[in-house]
Amino acid sequence: ITNSGRFIMAIMAGVIDTTWYVLVAAVLAGTPIVDKLRVNAVIIDRSIGMVLLMLAILLIVRTLGLDIS
Repeated sequence: ITNSGRFIMAIMAGVIDTTWYVLVAAVLAGTPIVDKLRVNAVIIDRSIGMVLLMLAILLIVRTLGLDIS
């Protein structure tokens, strides 16, 4: 793949992601789902944080070549 091909793919991915996020936000705006998400924001944030922390630790272990089994 050429550099211009990579650039076009990156732009397309950005446009698709932006369109998806705007669509989801527009559909969920003003619904009870948003209120439930706000009430549970701390739990959601901590859960996502734990998943990201585990992924980071896994990447560090793999990068350093450590054996955790």
